[in-house]
Amino acid sequence: MLRIPPYPAAPYHQHVETGNAVEITKGGELTNYGHLSTGPSHGFKESYNGVNVDGAAGRVVNLGVIEGGSNGIKSTDGVTLLNAGLLTGHKGAGLKSKGDALVINYGIITGADTLRPKQNDGDGDGLDIDKFAQIHNHGIIQGIGANGKDKGGTPNTSEGIAMGGGAVYNYTRGV
Repeated sequence: MLRIPPYPAAPYHQHVETGNAVEITKGGELTNYGHLSTGPSHGFKESYNGVNVDGAAGRVVNLGVIEGGSNGIKSTDGVTLLNAGLLTGHKGAGLKSKGDALVINYGIITGADTLRPKQNDGDGDGLDIDKFAQIHNHGIIQGIGANGKDKGGTPNTSEGIAMGGGAVYNYTRGV
């Protein structure tokens, strides 16, 4: 059963021009009702994420808007995501996890790579999960832009979902 925490008194807006809007270290939980965003990542190795989960696994509940100049959410370990809002990575994935991920989506998750200079290679996957994923989609998961070429010289492409293994459950309204 989906249990959404009560709405706070006032919506919150956190914008940073450089760096990550929110850092979660050593596990933890973030519930977002407001708008979290970063400025654009200009360089190839710059990584400005809406939410950066570093260290132990974390949990993100997004009921508002999360936008990253790179990834919407980036996790170095496992992550649990409940999304009923808008999650966007402008030059990367909506969610990028180096570990496992559990994703329950009722909103819109978008990955893109349309704003990066053409000399840099990249793709924008909606979900980019390196290891095991369990995805329950009732909303929209999309990859809408790629540029450059991969290591083998093949043009990059965007996927709605790129994962190392696991299961995807796409429900009646899921796209």
